[in-house]
Amino acid sequence: MDQVGTVYTAQWFEFDYVGVIFGNDLVWDPNINDWKAVPQNSCDQSVKANNPNLTKHLKNVYRVLLSRAHYGV
Repeated sequence: MDQVGTVYTAQWFEFDYVGVIFGNDLVWDPNINDWKAVPQNSCDQSVKANNPNLTKHLKNVYRVLLSRAHYGV
């Protein structure tokens, strides 16, 4: 492993391979068959404060991370 970063440092960059660690701030809810945000599990105070679109935001964060790899995730 040569580099470690976050969604903020990975934007606009691409890598050969990417490993993504999913936190428990975005979880799959089988009752609604969709993803849902769990704000109390997020450490990013500026993102979760008064954010009615937190689920959409977190899905985008993980999408960015998962799409940075050329060869594999």
